[in-house]
Amino acid sequence: MANVESSSLLGGRWLGNSFDVHPCGGFSVTSMVGSRRESRHQGFESFEIYPESMRPDESPAGHLQFHLRYEPTNLELLTRVFEAAGPDFVRSWIEREPTGQYARRAAFLYEFLTGLELETEAAV
Repeated sequence: MANVESSSLLGGRWLGNSFDVHPCGGFSVTSMVGSRRESRHQGFESFEIYPESMRPDESPAGHLQFHLRYEPTNLELLTRVFEAAGPDFVRSWIEREPTGQYARRAAFLYEFLTGLELETEAAV
């Protein structure tokens, strides 16, 4: 499973590849698209396979939502992704979905992990 095609990656691994961020401790979970829902384990690493119907939007917000919803939250990864990406994708997400639970979690985590306040029209 070590050679996973990057187009099939989901969630945290997609974010890591997209922003060239690789946590010091590595990824404990690799989520990817496959033919059916399945879990595989090799040592300390888990491989979670999801059907195509669960693929999120090809956007940082879509894959961050997938990460927050289905994977153990990796705070180091998120800190480094937020530093690399800046506030724009979180800001536009919270403005599109001001009451969305994952958008609000992402906004909270952005502010908590970066120490910066998101300036947005939506009340966070």
